[in-house]
Amino acid sequence: MSYLTSKQARFVEEYLVDLNATQAAARAGYSDPNYGRQLITKSNVQEAIQAAKVARCERTRITADMVVRELAAIAFCRLTDLCSWDTDGVTLLTSEDLSDRAKAGAFKVKVGKDGEVEVALGKKVEALKLLAQHTGVVGADVQVNVNNSIEEALALLEERRAKREAKGPLAH
Repeated sequence: MSYLTSKQARFVEEYLVDLNATQAAARAGYSDPNYGRQLITKSNVQEAIQAAKVARCERTRITADMVVRELAAIAFCRLTDLCSWDTDGVTLLTSEDLSDRAKAGAFKVKVGKDGEVEVALGKKVEALKLLAQHTGVVGADVQVNVNNSIEEALALLEERRAKREAKGPLAH
């Protein structure tokens, strides 16, 4: 690996916190935080970041497959994975009865003092966007507005999938 200055090494450590070059440069002590964008283009810094990411994966034993599976669980979790309802009310599944997908996708399940049930799923649109980019369903250049409804985001992904399939299997 190429030589790093002590400040560059600190930048690499800070960059791994949130993958934000500007914030990492500020935390590493650079007087101009915008310098972070330049730092990540330097080959010695890129090598150090990659090596640190590999070391972190080895330490934590977190793999890309694990991340994709978790994103998929959040993206495809449905309210019906957590509860059922009819005219008599809402019935929550017990935590023991929840599937792994439901456990990953449930952001909040709350029963108020008055018995009112509040169920919230994780950020499906963000998870779908990340999953689609990670799996190559759509490129990183596709922007999905997180203010769109889930239906709009799914429609956009479906439209792109249909276009890809129309081009044939070698068009990916």
